[in-house]
Amino acid sequence: TTDAQRAQAAIRMYERALTYDPSNAEAMYNLGVVQAEVGEVDRAIIAYEGALRLRPDCAEAWNNVGVLHREHSVERAVECYHRAVAVNPCFAQPLNNLGVVYTVQGQARAALEVLQRSVAAAPTYAIAHNNLGVLLRDTGDIPEALEAYRECARHSPDHRNAEQNYLLGLNYVHPGEAPEVCAAHAAWGTRFQLLAGEQLPRRLPVGADFGAGEGAGTSEEDEGEDEEEEEEEDE
Repeated sequence: TTDAQRAQAAIRMYERALTYDPSNAEAMYNLGVVQAEVGEVDRAIIAYEGALRLRPDCAEAWNNVGVLHREHSVERAVECYHRAVAVNPCFAQPLNNLGVVYTVQGQARAALEVLQRSVAAAPTYAIAHNNLGVLLRDTGDIPEALEAYRECARHSPDHRNAEQNYLLGLNYVHPGEAPEVCAAHAAWGTRFQLLAGEQLPRRLPVGADFGAGEGAGTSEEDEGEDEEEEEEEDE
């Protein structure tokens, strides 16, 4: 059974549960989670909004539907994130998501406030530390940005964005050939090669059909050297 088949089975199960009990907010919410996972965005929004009609105090649903609205309506996404935070002021994910939006919009003070609240609410939330670092770098506070990237890496050692952002940030405070910069790049290069060896499939024999069998697939592009994280859904 593939992940896609399991997801479709879960969708059918939740839909069946809702035919027996249309007021089951938990089933409605879970239906939205699975539909979002398989890319059924419009259906997921309907499910989340249905759950919110039944349970307007469900902060997770407000956050998740905000993530789905972001592509087409930033204003609606921000409204949903605020509703999530109104329900739970210490909910780190919508605070982080607001920080991403405000950073993109150039609202540095608003972004700083919500990102600091996010990391205070969840000190091990690596993504928020990385996003805080991006904001601090953009506002010129390089030492604090580097510390935020280091904090992200402490909680998520394989977090590639924070590592790359940290290496880029070093160049702002040290000459390019400084021992600190060289040592950091060498350490990351070693770890990166180990990471690639764990993630990539074994090499195909020379002359093998690359498009067939185990190892066929698509790669994922990086958006840039100094990256912010995407908004996160809560499952």
